[in-house]
Amino acid sequence: MNPKDELLKMVVSETLPEENLKLALQVLKTGQQVNPEKDERFISEKEATGFAGGINRVTLFRWRKQGLRSYKVGLRRFFRKADLTDFIIKVDKSCEDN
Repeated sequence: MNPKDELLKMVVSETLPEENLKLALQVLKTGQQVNPEKDERFISEKEATGFAGGINRVTLFRWRKQGLRSYKVGLRRFFRKADLTDFIIKVDKSCEDN
């Protein structure tokens, strides 16, 4: 059975929870993958640069100026993996449009 038929069968037979239906609808409307269990843990600047593929700290600083969300606690700055992933996807899509 192909994925389309399988999805339709699940929707019609009401075997999908409503939350899953909402996520599927969001993916279909936006074309973006949605991870309902996003990692909400804060990571350090060093961990963030590694998570983003070993980018330079200067790049991370530039991304913050371009809208990457970060959280300042005392003198330290933290990030969330979900925010990094969302930002990278957004930047990648804008580069494809140009």
